[in-house]
Amino acid sequence: MGRIGNGDVAAKLAASRSLRVRNIRPYFIHYRAEDVLSCTITTASGKPQCIDARIWENTKRVVGFAEVTVKRVRHWRSDGWDLWELATDDKGNEGKWGIIQSGPNTLGEVSIVHLLH
Repeated sequence: MGRIGNGDVAAKLAASRSLRVRNIRPYFIHYRAEDVLSCTITTASGKPQCIDARIWENTKRVVGFAEVTVKRVRHWRSDGWDLWELATDDKGNEGKWGIIQSGPNTLGEVSIVHLLH
């Protein structure tokens, strides 16, 4: 069998097929600028790269017949991520911050894109 293109093209096609087979798709979320608490940028190989970001996220939790706002901060690092939550009781009184979820970042970088609109 003949060779198709160079090795880089063949490797990219194989990786693309692998992602389709595993049903992996890009995931995008829009954050408002005021919700980005911090973003640490370094230059690697002449290319600016975010290595650490903290994003404010509010969510709602149903307590009885009422909804309570829950304060969260998602912390992305090049090696992993944590989801921090401010503990609240049923009356909305705030307690301490704690990690409620965490996991690895298999990309090895924090993929944040700045969009102007």
